[in-house]
Amino acid sequence: MSKDQEDNRLEELLIDALIGEACRDTEILEEPMTLQDTFDRVQSLLSDKTQQYAPRTIFDLSLLKQYTAQMLKEGGYYMGPIEASQLVAKSNHIKNDGTTLARRIRALFRHFQRFGGLPAKTRGGKRKGGSYLDNKDVFQAYRA
Repeated sequence: MSKDQEDNRLEELLIDALIGEACRDTEILEEPMTLQDTFDRVQSLLSDKTQQYAPRTIFDLSLLKQYTAQMLKEGGYYMGPIEASQLVAKSNHIKNDGTTLARRIRALFRHFQRFGGLPAKTRGGKRKGGSYLDNKDVFQAYRA
């Protein structure tokens, strides 16, 4: 199995589905953005000085910019999706090879291509699910 075929594994497709479901993205584009369109859109978002992005968003956009720039190279400098994401991950990850970050970069790229933006923030804030501690009796018994 070649490196390019590894990107289409069931695990990668499952991650896509989970990201889309967790972020409640229903506004899918009619056609996924091309590589050049994705690069141009990310470049315009990063260069827009009127927007005040969170540091995590800036980091994600810069990862996407680096990744798409590597993928757009032609000739002997062309890299497949796996190699490009690993290169970007290694250059942005100080302590290890960045395998997890490489997978995240590819997932961000696929999400951006399909939905035209980054996944919605799902960390922090109020949780949607209930907890046993939400029950007053359980909470009081826990405190006792």
